[in-house]
Amino acid sequence: MGSILQAYPSIQFSIKISGGSSMAYHIAEKQPLRIVGIRIPMVEDTEENLRAVPDFWKSTVQGNQLWKIYRLSNQEPGGILELVYYLKRRPL
Repeated sequence: MGSILQAYPSIQFSIKISGGSSMAYHIAEKQPLRIVGIRIPMVEDTEENLRAVPDFWKSTVQGNQLWKIYRLSNQEPGGILELVYYLKRRPL
């Protein structure tokens, strides 16, 4: 008696996904392109990879390997891309 009670309505979540707009595109035939690069092995431990990748880039820049690759980039799209992936191998 004499206590104030509070009631809350049930929590409701709603997600609304609406469509976007159409994009104009075309398929074009391009000349073959050459992909060159340097790789290092990645491991299943993401934390270890996060430590290894910056060290890899630092040594690549200091060792002039990056500039050798950059000189090979003589067609579109120009520039350098970084690709990091780990492919988990299935046991035999």
